[in-house]
Amino acid sequence: MKLTPRGRTFDPVNVVLCLALLMLGASILSVGVLLESTDFWIRHPFLTNVASGVATACFGIPFAIVVLSRIYRRQAAITERQQLGQSIDREIGLLQDIFSRQATTVNDPKLTNALSGILKAHEEIETARYDLLRERLKLLKEIEADPFGGDRQARTPLLMAAASFEFKGRTEKALKALSEEQTRLANSLPSQETDSASWLSASTSWRILEESIRPRANDADVEIPKLATARTYLTKTYSPLRELIDVAFHKVPTYIEYWQLAKEDSTKLTGEDRIEDRTAVDFDVIQRARTALTEITADLNSARS
Repeated sequence: MKLTPRGRTFDPVNVVLCLALLMLGASILSVGVLLESTDFWIRHPFLTNVASGVATACFGIPFAIVVLSRIYRRQAAITERQQLGQSIDREIGLLQDIFSRQATTVNDPKLTNALSGILKAHEEIETARYDLLRERLKLLKEIEADPFGGDRQARTPLLMAAASFEFKGRTEKALKALSEEQTRLANSLPSQETDSASWLSASTSWRILEESIRPRANDADVEIPKLATARTYLTKTYSPLRELIDVAFHKVPTYIEYWQLAKEDSTKLTGEDRIEDRTAVDFDVIQRARTALTEITADLNSARS
């Protein structure tokens, strides 16, 4: 953070006062010089002392005003810049603290392991679904090729049931692992309420910095870091953790709930069913959160260096 002074103009009241005193002093001086050729000053010693004192004051006071005003303005500017610097450091420090905690959260190995477990279970469910659909398609093609094969038609329902039973078993096991990893993921993250409160604090510090401190800093020639990268995130209405929290507390539970129902009635799982569109879980969300928090913390750290 760079602090630079700004040139200030004199107070108009002081300028008028100084000019008036200088003009008065010049008038007294002129009159005194004119009366010097007479015996006026010798015959009126008291008036001589008064005129001398007033003339001295008329020239001395403006000089004192200029010097003292300059000292006062300089000291006031230094104090103002110091206070602004402290305010800037305080708000940036609060933002650093909030985002450092979030960065620590997303870089926790437990979080990575939980998401990896969720992805693995997700892939197992999708593989089981694909195998079930493939087996059904195979049986249907066999029937289509030999529609009058009585033995094959008799065995088809049994084979369909066997394939569905296998799908159910594989899905049951994967869903159990998925639920465990979802619980682990949720325990590694703050709740939505906690995240909202943290983001409110960050947004408040940002508004104070931008709406209150920055205009004063511009007037005082105090340079505030641009924080361009942080600005792109802080102007949003949600934190970098929001997507991840949504996955942990909403999307994955919804995904589990859907597959619990699909496991009980696998006949719904046809090739036309766009399951991915309704239960999609974006597993790249942690990388986006890490990227955002890395950029924000780097921006804030450089601002305080």
